[in-house]
Amino acid sequence: MHKRSAIFLRQPDWYSNRSGTRSGIPADVASWIFETCSLTQRLKKTCGVRFRVAVVHQRWTRPWPDEARLLHLGMHQWALVREVQLFCHRKPLIVARTVI
Repeated sequence: MHKRSAIFLRQPDWYSNRSGTRSGIPADVASWIFETCSLTQRLKKTCGVRFRVAVVHQRWTRPWPDEARLLHLGMHQWALVREVQLFCHRKPLIVARTVI
């Protein structure tokens, strides 16, 4: 059994980025959702000195099944998992999970 994440209550449901999925999303929001470069760098540029990263947790654990599959790890292999929140003007805007 996987240990519970500090931020995420369960493995996310992933959806394909199909053509037409952006039609109902305002352009200023879509530019963030479909950002192809670093969200951290974009947020730093937008927020300036009011940008902050808070590490919620970092530990060795087994990745979720989708993560293990993408990283070609066995079901019982462990990885370093780090979860963070990205803040701008003291407001949490983005949560992120990294599996190494």
